[in-house]
Amino acid sequence: MSTRAQNLLSALFIKNSDDLWAGKPNEWLRKLPRAGAGKVGEQLAQKVIGGKLLPNSRFGYDLEFEDKKIEVKMATLSITNDKKIFAWMAIRPSDPYTHICFIAVYPEDVRLFLVPREKIPIETFPRSNSTSERKVDMFQLFTRKTNTLLPWMTPYEIL
Repeated sequence: MSTRAQNLLSALFIKNSDDLWAGKPNEWLRKLPRAGAGKVGEQLAQKVIGGKLLPNSRFGYDLEFEDKKIEVKMATLSITNDKKIFAWMAIRPSDPYTHICFIAVYPEDVRLFLVPREKIPIETFPRSNSTSERKVDMFQLFTRKTNTLLPWMTPYEIL
């Protein structure tokens, strides 16, 4: 697990809590609104990877670094039906990103994966409902393998 990424995330601290996360270093992140947590994820990815954050989501990706167009997706460890789970939401194959930075936030740690688009098996993800006016294919990524995560993701761990 990455101490450097954890230190960067801890520097963005805001106080809040819930049971699984109570008293843990990352508990503040769980109570942020989805958009706020997304912005924290983008800031963390930029601090770890480098590059330039884009001012809004019109581009279909959040971060530019060298020749990479990076979409950032963050998930926090949750419990559903008494089992731990990560869920990354709103993955859109129509967007022009070249990589997705998947961020897995645990109560006491954080892991980042910079996965090239061609290595992401989007066709195996469950489809989600589009909430925007323009109908867009969106997918969700779920895993209950919260320690090992996914075999196609882990070779691309950056912190």
